[in-house]
Amino acid sequence: MKSKLIVLIISSILLCSCGKTKQEEIDAELVSAEIDLTRGDCEAALSKLTGIDYQNSNAHFLKLLASAYACKAGYSSITFFSDDLPLIDAASLLSSFATFSTSDSMDSPTEEDYINIQSAINVLLYAGGIATTTNPTSTLRSSSFTSKESAQIHSLLMFLIMVNMGQYTYFYGNTSSTGVKGGGSGSNDCFMTYDATISDLFDGDPGDVDAGNCDNAADTGHPNLDNGTVNIERACEGVVLMNNFFEVFPEVISGALGDDFDVLDSISITDLKSDASTALGVAGKGTDILSTTSQSVCESDISDEDTFRYFFVMFFELLHNKV
Repeated sequence: MKSKLIVLIISSILLCSCGKTKQEEIDAELVSAEIDLTRGDCEAALSKLTGIDYQNSNAHFLKLLASAYACKAGYSSITFFSDDLPLIDAASLLSSFATFSTSDSMDSPTEEDYINIQSAINVLLYAGGIATTTNPTSTLRSSSFTSKESAQIHSLLMFLIMVNMGQYTYFYGNTSSTGVKGGGSGSNDCFMTYDATISDLFDGDPGDVDAGNCDNAADTGHPNLDNGTVNIERACEGVVLMNNFFEVFPEVISGALGDDFDVLDSISITDLKSDASTALGVAGKGTDILSTTSQSVCESDISDEDTFRYFFVMFFELLHNKV
């Protein structure tokens, strides 16, 4: 009896010593998912990563999960750097984003690749456990990670925002394969539909916004974005993309090595936002929209349709001006 008890005790000790801890199991899944991504097996990686407890403060997990969603959308860092970045033109920034290799897949507001890139972005936007009801910022994210981790998160975040903006611009800007706004198969020359007062900002007078083919009040907006009534959810998607790009861009560029982003040096975010703030102020509109980086906050706090229209003129129409 005594010998049997000793055997049971030894067996229990051996079993306990051979078993993995919870963290070791998670780490093993992360390694396995990373191998899947290297092989291009996006679904397998995503299945493993969504099958473990969400790791709000694990930078490795968050980067892998975002990469898995992006992979499923057809995103490749190699293609982004070799084929897409050389297309960037600061003079018509969004027009050039719309010519990225991933842009022309978007043919509806709920197109799968667009949604997957959006999911990847949200993983990184709210990294560190930031509530979705809070406007996320680089500072808030960085408080939960090392400097190196923050830099990696923000770099990937900026790349994916650029990809998502390219998709958004291609679809809602009715963009041609060469990046011309209004040159696609749709009928709209503008993102939104503007009355005479708002269109006075871009109707060709000296000092007006250069909005490309969107140049008078007769031009219509995309029917899925503004058919006379602004679709708040979809408009907020654009607002959040633009504001987060402006927010994370200086963070990434300040630490960037090489000349991959030199073409963007001429873009003055401060001037763009100052001009937009002036336009909104003259129109008697609030300026909270300029600092809104959360989809939830945007949808709950901004309801005035013309506020969105002014925002789109001063950013989307201006930066997508290729003719």
